Amino acid sequence: MSNYIQFIPKELLRDIVTRVAAFSLTDYINVKLSCKMLKEVAENSCVEVHIDETDDFINRCLENGNSDALYRLGMVQYFGHDNLDMALKYLNKSGSLDHVGAYYVICIILIYSGDNFMKEGVNFLSTMKLSREYRKRVKFYREHLIRILGLISINNSTVLRRRPICCTKNHKLVTRYALVGVEDDEEDYVFCDACTCDIEMAYIFAVLPPL
Repeated sequence: MSNYIQFIPKELLRDIVTRVAAFSLTDYINVKLSCKMLKEVAENSCVEVHIDETDDFINRCLENGNSDALYRLGMVQYFGHDNLDMALKYLNKSGSLDHVGAYYVICIILIYSGDNFMKEGVNFLSTMKLSREYRKRVKFYREHLIRILGLISINNSTVLRRRPICCTKNHKLVTRYALVGVEDDEEDYVFCDACTCDIEMAYIFAVLPPL
């Protein structure tokens, strides 16, 4: 997409994105996540003044069951803007509509937060991965998060500077399912819940800038 967009004058792009932002925050989020060039245009101060990131938007999403818009905005707020409060506000609202992706990102945030928050994240994420159905959905949203991280500028200092470790016991990673012959695309779950989360976090670490 960016190969074509680069030939459009930035002033015209800014005008187009401003009109999008004025009428639909959902479409504005999708514009920001489509490519890095449009993200730069969308984050121009002249554009952002037209955005209504208010409780009214959240209420409209809840009324319309639009959990995905809340989930995407929560990701951008946490990883792109380093705004934990707003991220959790959107993600919790998305989670109230049973959005598994929101649950997943909340787990990642809890693990990054450390201490008792990390324990909550480990318990939540490992519980999700006990179910075969949820393991597949976790895999889907992990891959989605990785794609998003490749499109946005990561400005969260905690994410950039920390690589939290959930398990400190140096367990040998033996999967529960290796003995029963799971399908090749099945996500492994190990005996130790914390090790399971370390494996999950390693996927995220792999796409972050090196420390």
